Amino acid sequence: DCARVARANGERIAEVPEVLLALLTSNQSTFSREQMLRALNTHTADVEQFNRCLAAVMASPELVPLHADTGPERFTTRDVLATERRVRESGQSLAANGAHRVADAFVAQAIAARPTMNPEQQQALAHLTRDTGALALLEGYAGTGKSFMLDAAREAWEAQGLTVVGGALAGKAAEGLEESSGIPSRTLASWIHGLDRGSLQLTAQHVLVIDESGMVGTRQMGRLLEAAQAAGAKVVLVGDSRQLEAIEAGSPFHMLATEHGASAPSGCATPRRPSATASRPRPSPPTTRTRRPTRPTRTATRSRARPRRGRATT
Repeated sequence: DCARVARANGERIAEVPEVLLALLTSNQSTFSREQMLRALNTHTADVEQFNRCLAAVMASPELVPLHADTGPERFTTRDVLATERRVRESGQSLAANGAHRVADAFVAQAIAARPTMNPEQQQALAHLTRDTGALALLEGYAGTGKSFMLDAAREAWEAQGLTVVGGALAGKAAEGLEESSGIPSRTLASWIHGLDRGSLQLTAQHVLVIDESGMVGTRQMGRLLEAAQAAGAKVVLVGDSRQLEAIEAGSPFHMLATEHGASAPSGCATPRRPSATASRPRPSPPTTRTRRPTRPTRTATRSRARPRRGRATT
């Protein structure tokens, strides 16, 4: 019975409003008042229960209003802010660790083995392997030779005596990373599960390459960065800020790229941006009518529109 389930959910929210806040931040780090009201409308049985739950949520110490200069008011939670703070702290700690810097000779060797590598790709390779600490970020736009650079980076890291492993959100992406760059990879869920159970371990000799990092949420990113920080491993985040936003809450790749910088080579093929005139369809040449139609066209004199029915929300 839907009404019975809604009433039970409403009573649960009234008792523990943090349940609703966790639901609202499961796929995004902030939410609007309208989104909160819609969620309450879905999970309550009547107006009286709705108002009780709304009062409980607004009074929750977990709720944090975000006062924007423009636009509607938005909210987040103390848990989200704490997770983002841990991601920042882990990123800063990793960036300060220079133990994984690759010798110039190994970088030059990887470049020499790839005579088609252009100067921007060479610079990105040096950024990943030699010029950064235990945190490096790469904007891997399509057509920039991302896999080409990662294969060269793997070769340089391995020449330095490091063990390179990879991960991605989806199994297909992990397989693609392994096939294109030679980096043994698995899904991030598998990494986190193995790290939590102790069946997988990172060490100070590891380099963890995370592909499609722009789609990784704050909680997953935080868990992986904390594990790397504790083990003394290096993390390389490869993402495309123009891709889909993080599936889970937050956008840690963008946050870390803003704070620590990211190499963004244009590569071999820069995507074309169509001009305003090219995007418009060309008008077809006018046709000359030889005669007018014998019957006048009929136009509608009235239209019927069904009234919209919807449930009013408070």
